[in-house]
Amino acid sequence: MRRSGKTKARRLLSSVEPAKPDCLLKEMRSRIPRSAAYVHAFESASVPYRIAAGLVCTCHTDQSTGTGYIRLANGKTDAASNGATDGYSIRVPDKVEAAASGRLISVNVIARAAGGALSRFAIAYSTNDTGNSGWRWQQAGAEWSVFTMEYDVPVMTRAHGDFVGILPDMEGRCGTEICYMAVNTPAGSENSGFPNDLFDQCWYADTYPDLKLSRDLPSKERDTRSIQHYMEVGARERRDPNVLFDSKWYAQRFKLPPDIDPLVHYVQHEKYEQVSPNQFWEVARKKSVIPPPPLSSVLHQYPAIRKPTYIVGLFGSGRLYIKDLIVNSGLEIAYYFRDGMHDYTGAVPVILSGHVTSMYKSAMCRPPDVGRRLFDRAAARLINLVFIYRHPLDSLLTNWAWFREYLRNQKMTSGIAGAYKSEEEFQRTLNDNIHEFFLFCGGSKDFARSLAGADVDWSFLSLLEFIHETEVFVSHPNVNCFRFEDFKSNPAKEFQRLVSIVAPDLSPESGKVFAPRSLTSRYQSATKERRLVPNHHCFFAESYYDAYQGHGIFNVDMSSDPDRGAARAGSSTTRVLT
Repeated sequence: MRRSGKTKARRLLSSVEPAKPDCLLKEMRSRIPRSAAYVHAFESASVPYRIAAGLVCTCHTDQSTGTGYIRLANGKTDAASNGATDGYSIRVPDKVEAAASGRLISVNVIARAAGGALSRFAIAYSTNDTGNSGWRWQQAGAEWSVFTMEYDVPVMTRAHGDFVGILPDMEGRCGTEICYMAVNTPAGSENSGFPNDLFDQCWYADTYPDLKLSRDLPSKERDTRSIQHYMEVGARERRDPNVLFDSKWYAQRFKLPPDIDPLVHYVQHEKYEQVSPNQFWEVARKKSVIPPPPLSSVLHQYPAIRKPTYIVGLFGSGRLYIKDLIVNSGLEIAYYFRDGMHDYTGAVPVILSGHVTSMYKSAMCRPPDVGRRLFDRAAARLINLVFIYRHPLDSLLTNWAWFREYLRNQKMTSGIAGAYKSEEEFQRTLNDNIHEFFLFCGGSKDFARSLAGADVDWSFLSLLEFIHETEVFVSHPNVNCFRFEDFKSNPAKEFQRLVSIVAPDLSPESGKVFAPRSLTSRYQSATKERRLVPNHHCFFAESYYDAYQGHGIFNVDMSSDPDRGAARAGSSTTRVLT
């Protein structure tokens, strides 16, 4: 909701020295590029957005100066100042609406009384949402004068279009002649300055390799070229200025015109505590009982004992549940969360989360070289690396349901619970499409092709690759491992352990830690009567299935896989996964 704006009226100034219309217009026109965000000249060709019924408006031209003006009369005392107003209404451009949002603006009108007598008229600024200035009455004399009113505009939310309304005195009174109107916003009248403290030059250069800003360049040159690119091109292309600012989401959320820099807009409105740099920050802000810290503080004044954290999971592992715990925790770490496997090399203790592999390629996973770099950086104690896993058959069942719905209907769901009304419906669908499920578990491209068309070239981790990837992460000495099933049995304890890794200086409230809604051990009902054990000699072989359940030792020979042909180097031994 837009807050009701505070109204600040500054009486204009009919006491200013009157000026001739031609001189006044020339003077104002010469200031337009520097001062006015929008100008409306009341010439014969110009038309308002709307003229309220009963309002008298006639167009005139001053023969001595060639100045066009209108004469307004017959206003209504109960005229509305909200919406498009019940006066002579002018819709300001979208870019002006965005620039005015959350700022103190001024509306300037050049007017005089009709017929040489005194007259009254009113000005209103309407957000066409939840705030308007109300009618601000002015008294005009016989000479052209400038009248100004100021209004503290509420923060834009739905972007319905802002209006300036002009209302003449009531019926029977002399009218008012108006030749010029201008809207001044701080963004149009002053250099608001670029927020250098919120622009991370190194992040920008690393994140967008198409800029070809190699780390071999001198740091000063690299930094300068980064910020120049953002200001000239990057802001319009909605590139992110730092690791926590999601420009595309922000521009869409607040309906910014293409020429408005999301970062500058954020700085202008941050003080109102109604804008957020990313969607997770917005959720955290609504959940927390204390206002969020300034973004500059989060980026520059974090505790020294914290470092960046990567939360990694293979598909269907419970990673999104961990995300929800963090964002809804009410802890400061919620403001450091951002989804995605960004290749971040800075020191801000951002919490990044996504899918990544270390051995095998898979659709919608970051490639193995990213996973191996994370291992190296965790070994060097530059980052925290957290791995969340669960029984692989539960993961694959969830993955199959999710990707099946996505490929068939281009619809993202929350896994099985989001795609099916009941567990019984899911089991029926599984039984009816068991061959399709086998294709998915085998990592075959035919799974995606059967659902989305022959031109789809997607393949996912097979069951054996899934198990092997889990082994690699779980057995790595520098990875902090969490089982999804343990959150089901004792969520408070597990989340406390997670927070002690991510932010040792914080302690969560156990009452705010909720257990996952997803079922564990769903595979047991799915494998009842051996439904999920196909005759294929490689996938769901009982020896691997039994080993996973009972022995906790995997020696999976990938060279026996005729479909994938991905030979595994050696074997590995890992601790029990379930």
